[in-house]
Amino acid sequence: MLPKLIQRPSDAPSLVSDTTFTPTPKRRKRGTTDSDTASNSFEEISLSQQTPSKPQLKLEPYYTLAPTVPSPFSGTLEASLDAILIWSQRICPAVTSVQRLVSALLEAVHPDTNWPSLLEAIYLTPTMQPEYARDLVTELLFLVTRTLLPEQIAENRAALERLYETRKTTAIRFLLRYDMLREWEMQPGSHRRDQPVAVPAVESERGVASSLWIPAAYAEKHPFRRPLMVNVISTLIAAPPGGYSTLGMRERMKHYVTDLDAYLMLRDEEVEKWSTGRLNVKTCFALLHWQWLRQNNERLEDMEVHGWEELEGKAEENEWIADDTRKKATGITAKREMRKEE
Repeated sequence: MLPKLIQRPSDAPSLVSDTTFTPTPKRRKRGTTDSDTASNSFEEISLSQQTPSKPQLKLEPYYTLAPTVPSPFSGTLEASLDAILIWSQRICPAVTSVQRLVSALLEAVHPDTNWPSLLEAIYLTPTMQPEYARDLVTELLFLVTRTLLPEQIAENRAALERLYETRKTTAIRFLLRYDMLREWEMQPGSHRRDQPVAVPAVESERGVASSLWIPAAYAEKHPFRRPLMVNVISTLIAAPPGGYSTLGMRERMKHYVTDLDAYLMLRDEEVEKWSTGRLNVKTCFALLHWQWLRQNNERLEDMEVHGWEELEGKAEENEWIADDTRKKATGITAKREMRKEE
């Protein structure tokens, strides 16, 4: 049985504290003095300072690859919907369970879409062999990670570029950013405070096209599967020719590393080794985040039509800007979850 769908994955970070626990102050032992207590505290601090610092996070090489120019991603929802239609015509059989899945992909976003249930129905289809059902779900996973997510990330970054050009002081921790869907990877920074891992956008050059596609490992078995684009991330975050005009834009258009990045880099051989249960969970995860990203992009479009009025005022008072206490986001759906928890 597949797991029940929830509005956000169980490992998705909450935007508010998950506990109200307050530690009880330590009681001083009878016979101790303030100087003893101070001495002990000093020793504890000294020991804590000797604790080895965390190693710097080593970025994967694919973050620094040259981008493909022009990008194969148009950055529109229409491109994703067209890809879904082509995928369904080439691969999907005319059975009710599969057609329901395709309809859910093509329809407007519904927060209550039960992706696990839709996948489970495919496995339970009497005319569907288990091996074929698994192949179909695998093809769906690669459709999402190699086409749908990249298209909506490109759409999101284009909207962010227009936003930051118009409102130059808008904070980086804007909750509708594509890289705010998941928790940022952190590494040791200055003043004993961890810093997010950010990748600057590489300036693209017109007329330079890098062919960095890895052919499908099982091309004969899956002739319609899009090959892995090794430089997909650097292509999606590439700066325009000539780069960004200001330091503020360069800082705001950096890419913040999250665990969603690894989904864009999934290899055929890796997925082939997964159990069916793991495949289903990973596919639902990817679908849910694509759904959240679609919502975010729709919201961005609405904001832009109204001149970004919702972002006026102080950042600390704006519900769309995350501060240190609610800096993790998982899309609009999680934002609603946060309000319920409050």
